[in-house]
Amino acid sequence: MISDEELFLQSLSNPSLFTEIVQRYERPFLNRVTRMTGSREEAADIVQDTFVKLFIQGKRFKPAGEGSFRAWAYTVLIRTCLSYLRKVKQEKLLTLHLDHELAERLADKQAFNFDRYAAKDFIVSVLSRVPLAARRVLSLHFLDGLTTREIALEEGLSEGAVRVRLSRAKREFKKVSIELES
Repeated sequence: MISDEELFLQSLSNPSLFTEIVQRYERPFLNRVTRMTGSREEAADIVQDTFVKLFIQGKRFKPAGEGSFRAWAYTVLIRTCLSYLRKVKQEKLLTLHLDHELAERLADKQAFNFDRYAAKDFIVSVLSRVPLAARRVLSLHFLDGLTTREIALEEGLSEGAVRVRLSRAKREFKKVSIELES
């Protein structure tokens, strides 16, 4: 079986081979973006845009060994999705996927009473009052479901720096929520 890297490079001169790339990545891309947007229809549009970008920007791809195409393709996918969310769904970005799991992940279970903070209005209100950097990292991690590694790629930071920022952002979220409550 031909590697993704080789297949992609060959598809640049023989576009009919690109359908194999689409077949290999379409389902995982759709699953990933659906989790980020909450909408299968929006995900399908974003995935289609991603494949177009991959093909158009193909000459920029520099193979760096096994798995390099996959990493590059997912980076293009995540950036395309984030651009879409920023441009078209700015309001929705702050309220996506607010559920019990988010509440548990924002702070430890002892300090965070889900019953008091479950209301989307309250969480959005708190997020709007935390500094922009904290709001961004919380949104990327909890609302978009990105891992620290994906955030590091998106923001151009090390994973350690993302973990530190996430920890500080959680503390800031708790501080602002306590201030709002009193």
